[in-house]
Amino acid sequence: MSLWPGERSHDGGPRVPAGPANATNERLLRQGYAAFADGDLDTVRTLLAEDIVWHNGGANQLAGEYTGLDEVLDYFGQLMEVTDGTFKLDVHDILANDMHGIVLVTVHAERDGRRLEMNEVHIWHLEQGQAEEFWSFAEDVAEMDAFFG
Repeated sequence: MSLWPGERSHDGGPRVPAGPANATNERLLRQGYAAFADGDLDTVRTLLAEDIVWHNGGANQLAGEYTGLDEVLDYFGQLMEVTDGTFKLDVHDILANDMHGIVLVTVHAERDGRRLEMNEVHIWHLEQGQAEEFWSFAEDVAEMDAFFG
């Protein structure tokens, strides 16, 4: 199988054509978001690669890059602490192919008497049944920064 123009090879081989990997990655993401919603960090841990890189945009206390599973799980703890456990995501849709997933969500949280309700796009890089990298893009970064401080 030859690569399309602009396509890059991963793990020494060409990309997997559309098909079963898409469904597998979509299931992985759905399982991960459901586990996160249930507070099941043991399941979440199995779905994230040991060397995952997590990118949070903005200029607030939670913005930045988290590298490795332990840092990402610590970030989840900080997120729940800052929001007194009110942080939650409503998933609108999940799209996935053989290497990437896009999740459309609405974030809900409360902090210091304020409420946050905002759309986000989550982009995932997925390989071999685990999430390798994550990017979060908020609808209004300034509002997100003001909320999280």
